[in-house]
Amino acid sequence: MPEYESHADTASDTPTPEAPDQTPTHAAGDAADPLAPIDSAHLTDDDKNLGMLAHLLGAFTGFLGPLVIWLMKKDHSPFVEREGKEALNFHITVLIVYFALIPVSIITCGVGGLLYLPVFVVAVVFSILGALKAKDGIAYRYPFALRLVK
Repeated sequence: MPEYESHADTASDTPTPEAPDQTPTHAAGDAADPLAPIDSAHLTDDDKNLGMLAHLLGAFTGFLGPLVIWLMKKDHSPFVEREGKEALNFHITVLIVYFALIPVSIITCGVGGLLYLPVFVVAVVFSILGALKAKDGIAYRYPFALRLVK
């Protein structure tokens, strides 16, 4: 019987080009990419606590708590800047929703006012989730927020 050479194993001898490294090369908190991962190994406990505080204060003070944290520490820590800005944007969005519910409540003779409670609960839950992530040094991005502060 004649022997046939198989060409199937010769294809594996050809080197395959490696995929380029997908790791970002920019520094943490780079303005060009606000979603750049932050190296949590270099975060201090103070950075994590202030990031957590920015989220938690937003649940109880609206946008004022995150605004104060962000203004005080935005030049000192990229992590606190990002978390404060994220919490600030979210709570400004919640404030806009509250104002949008005023005419709804007026038009529906107060029935639309019942929507304030679910909006408040959602804001508190997302703020707590953000605080827990920030406490672990993980950047948190709210699922919906107008990105007004850049």
